[in-house]
Amino acid sequence: MQKKLSSKERMLAAINLEEPDVIPVAPYDGFWYAPKLLGLRISDYYLGSNKLRAKITLAAQKRHGYDWILAGTGHTHDWRKNVDIKDIGDRYIVTPKKSGWQLGGWWYNEWVVPKDDIPHYLSGYLKIEDVPELEINDSDSILRGGELEQVEIISKRVGDEVLVANNIGVPFGDAAFMVGLKEWILALYRKPQLAEKAMEWCLSQTLEYAKALVEAGTEAFYMEEIWASTDIISPSLYERFAFPYERLQIEKLRKLGVPLIFSFCGNPMLILDKIIETKPDAHHFEESKKGFVVDIFKIREKLRGRACFFEPFDAINLLPSGDLEAIRKSVIEIVTETARGGGVVLGTGCPLIKDTSPESLDMMIRTARKVGKYPIRA
Repeated sequence: MQKKLSSKERMLAAINLEEPDVIPVAPYDGFWYAPKLLGLRISDYYLGSNKLRAKITLAAQKRHGYDWILAGTGHTHDWRKNVDIKDIGDRYIVTPKKSGWQLGGWWYNEWVVPKDDIPHYLSGYLKIEDVPELEINDSDSILRGGELEQVEIISKRVGDEVLVANNIGVPFGDAAFMVGLKEWILALYRKPQLAEKAMEWCLSQTLEYAKALVEAGTEAFYMEEIWASTDIISPSLYERFAFPYERLQIEKLRKLGVPLIFSFCGNPMLILDKIIETKPDAHHFEESKKGFVVDIFKIREKLRGRACFFEPFDAINLLPSGDLEAIRKSVIEIVTETARGGGVVLGTGCPLIKDTSPESLDMMIRTARKVGKYPIRA
């Protein structure tokens, strides 16, 4: 019988393609679910202090006992001085007092924060010509600014036992966000050289941010590509523009010595082999939705022995349904069919949504712990 591992040891074993004591469980808590566990609203997290944000995140992990924490990032020390926050009933409107690229990231034209729903941004779009001219915030400046305070708090509190991960972007998606998706796609056709320069700038900035994250206590990167799937762009555009910078960023991030999970949003199936060529330590994909099917059994076989697979349990339909028996059966099918041999983590496709009941997440985790003990039997 294998000795009992800590959550951190369990995650690292799976990422290294080994069989741990039991399949690790790592749901994507994108901060839409966790606040309610403390009787708080989503806006309390997003507008709260870095200490409160860390408290909310830690409480969710303690409540459910999953094996990692996506620590998130907070506000800079001077954030409150630089924004106006207006309460208009069911939401807050956050408006920056000045615009442009600053320490702490991109100031938005407007940030709409519903009191208990998902926030969204109205970005102050740049001209693509301006992106390469922006100043790069180095890692020391980012650390001094204070936005990684909650990472430091979480790492000091649980970093010895739980894997502390954090989100980073990718050049294609970051550039698209900065100039607006419509203008970005037009630029791929009309101004391809400028598009590449914009992605080069994004790569440089992300590398500095990643250095700061590691210094603050991050032990794994969760690299998200959100706008390069084949339900948004063609496979040829993906291969020409997104793929080279994904692969290059992964190569450079490896020098920081922490594992990298590449999360690809949207439909990956037509370009799956190319995505795998980026060679991260682990791959994550979303659950089936929006009319496309993500075949996790096919993906698992392609990744077996090559990279860890963060399997996308359905967080959009099944977990929020509250159907505990259906959740139990789905976990059993996924784990018994895919987890033998190691190199598998049971995650969720999309972030947990606020309508997910704690009992549903408990069932997912409890079932995985029961049927996912190695050696796994059918």
